[in-house]
Amino acid sequence: MRIAQITDTHIAVPPLAAREADLERHINAILALDPRPDLVVHTGDAANSGSAEEYAVLRRLMARLPMPWVIVPGNRDSRARMRAAFAGLPWIEKQDNAQGDAQAPLIFTVQLGPLLLIGMDSKGPRTNKGWMDEERLARLDSLLAQAGGAPVVIAMHHPPFVITEMSDSRQFADWDHVRALEACLLRHPNVELIITGHTHRFARGQIAKRPAFTMPAAAHDLRKGSARALGEAPAILMHDFTANGRWQETRLIQGKTDPAPAPLPAASEC
Repeated sequence: MRIAQITDTHIAVPPLAAREADLERHINAILALDPRPDLVVHTGDAANSGSAEEYAVLRRLMARLPMPWVIVPGNRDSRARMRAAFAGLPWIEKQDNAQGDAQAPLIFTVQLGPLLLIGMDSKGPRTNKGWMDEERLARLDSLLAQAGGAPVVIAMHHPPFVITEMSDSRQFADWDHVRALEACLLRHPNVELIITGHTHRFARGQIAKRPAFTMPAAAHDLRKGSARALGEAPAILMHDFTANGRWQETRLIQGKTDPAPAPLPAASEC
């Protein structure tokens, strides 16, 4: 099983043609893969200002993908407008939002054979950094318990580990939230992997001794650090799993068909 990850498309209206072209290149690269991934996960900041018009562009472009795809909210995204724009898609219909509050954290699950993907919402109030309050952690804890020991991947926007090459190395507003998340994960050994965006660059780390990744923005003009060297090339993280849902490896794909694993940064702890 394979999950392809893209992130930080920052689609803008009035249009920035380069951003739409960047997303088109990523979609074309995914369509060219053989074999194709079973699921495409966009880890947030899909839209630049969270407008309905931006999400209309995103839905039109992402609809070219023949396999299932999902988007978790980033700090620039609007939960209410995401819910409206992507209404009818399975991951929106299965979201964990019993109260029907359009502004509530957007949390959902996708079953991929034996593997469960949990889309977590790390968007914070009045901050561009990550947030994982007690309510969200309780919901995550419940979803992990309901998995019954089956393998789980968590997708969220903000990386819950220290990124030493950044001047601001901690991308959560309150690091106690990360410590609480770590405690939650330690209670659930079935979590295989955490995948994130936000930093616009490569980084890998660990939380609760589980591998965690963040990756370059799809919007090439926003890439940081070593990711700038990619130019306009697509950057896709391919996460490979065994038939029983155990994580095997994560590879960087730069618009090529099933390349050999690309070097990724050394891991840092949370």
